Amino acid sequence: MAIETTPLGFQKPDGNELARNGDNLIAANGAKAEELHQDARGRLTAIESKNSTQDGRLNAVEAKNSVQDGTLATHAAHLANLDHAAGFTGDPLELNDLAFAETLENGVATAAALDTRLTARVQPIVAAVIASDTAPATAAANAVSIALTNSDILKGTDVRAGRSIIATGYALPFTDATGYVSGGILSDGRWNFEKTPQVKGQADVTMRPLNATGWAIPFADKDGYVAGGIKNDGTAEFAKLNLTPANLLKLANETIGYPRSSRTKIAAIGDSLTDGYFGGVGNQDADSYPSRLREMVPAGVQVFNLGNSGYTTDEEAVRIGAIPLPLTVTGGSIPASGPVDVTTTAVIGWRATGTVRTIPGTLAGIPGTLTRNASDTVFSFTRTTDGSAVTVPAGTVYVPDFAGHAGDTAIILLGRNNVSYSIKGADATIGEHVAKGIDRIVNWLTPQIKQVLVVSATTTTSETSGTGGYTNIADINARLAAAYPSRFLNLRSYLVNQAIYDLGITPTSADLATMAADTLPASIMDGGTDNTHWSKATATLVAAQINNYLTTRGWV
Repeated sequence: MAIETTPLGFQKPDGNELARNGDNLIAANGAKAEELHQDARGRLTAIESKNSTQDGRLNAVEAKNSVQDGTLATHAAHLANLDHAAGFTGDPLELNDLAFAETLENGVATAAALDTRLTARVQPIVAAVIASDTAPATAAANAVSIALTNSDILKGTDVRAGRSIIATGYALPFTDATGYVSGGILSDGRWNFEKTPQVKGQADVTMRPLNATGWAIPFADKDGYVAGGIKNDGTAEFAKLNLTPANLLKLANETIGYPRSSRTKIAAIGDSLTDGYFGGVGNQDADSYPSRLREMVPAGVQVFNLGNSGYTTDEEAVRIGAIPLPLTVTGGSIPASGPVDVTTTAVIGWRATGTVRTIPGTLAGIPGTLTRNASDTVFSFTRTTDGSAVTVPAGTVYVPDFAGHAGDTAIILLGRNNVSYSIKGADATIGEHVAKGIDRIVNWLTPQIKQVLVVSATTTTSETSGTGGYTNIADINARLAAAYPSRFLNLRSYLVNQAIYDLGITPTSADLATMAADTLPASIMDGGTDNTHWSKATATLVAAQINNYLTTRGWV
């Protein structure tokens, strides 16, 4: 007679057990229960191994095992069927042994817990068996539902509280709506935010962490970018300012107490382009741009032409007293008459040795002339009139006759001769040397509010784009524009692109080619042949450009 079995392999009672040659239904089903028991223990041991790796919580078991190892639902379903097959009543996982239910909640299914469960629940006689297996999906759903219901942690309606939070470095992590770490208190006690905090009630204001290198106290705009603040050196700097007329007036009133450059004295500091160089002859002030400027400024404003043909940036600075020149007299005194050698420790960017420089002035109160010829550090001083010998302390500073303009409004046009004669002093490049020299002149000006206009160096007609001279001039002007953004006049650009039209000259094909190569056209230069010095008419245009700047700024 055929014996009917359940899908799990248990024999169904049919009333003929004793007639089957002692085939004991209870023993057979008990053996089958033991077999399933061992199978379940093996599966739960695998679950325990995986759960212990993932922080042992049921939520982690459900999330990981459902994807990786045949799902927890399948194991729970088989376990549920075993309960029914063994004659358990009620819901398969609603057990009396609270220890096992607590074990499931914590995600640690131990062999001891399983033994407790089965030993306590298996009855000596199987009274009945189920006709078919419970659907695995249903059993899994029941198992998870009951486990969550029995959990003390998950009594609320939001099951996210049972999720495992892996938050390295956090003492108290916070999670977002999806259960991921969004910030919290770090292990060292500091606050950290993975996502930008938002100010409650202010949709356009967020508390963004600032990456602000160089700032001690940075201020951010609504987009989280640095708008200004206090820098590491203690200075305040702001990229955005509310400069309304009212605010500007207030600022002006507050600065009245600061000394500023004279509005009635203008010092034109430069080389031959300032001095006045026409027809191959220098020192022609009457046709220079400073002379034309005198005719344009208001009555009572003086314009001093301090330019000197052929001078480098440093040489001009020494000549006007912007670079102090300490001198030590050989023998310790100026003789009653005649020259005497003097030495200096100052490092100056002189022209090549053999280029004579004579600078009238006074040494220890004695008028005379300082002459530099064959050395950068050894010169001669010759007193103007004979008299008694005068003792001179070592390091006495020479006072040039052209000094005394440190309080004037200043116009600086230098650098051309440094490029022409490759003079860079002790610096790495010509551009660096010129920029440092001009900076020393600016710092020499004494007013706290300095009215100083830094004019771009100019190229020659042959220094077209890409040539060495052009590159050096471009480097000088880039440095000056960066150092003095609100006090820089790009005269070179005007002379290249517009001056010829303002002079009413029709450009020749050669002019147009030169202008296209980004340098000065020959038609605006002196005699049309001098490739460095502009014509007298062009000097008038230069004066007009400078006057327009001075007037616009209210400096005169």
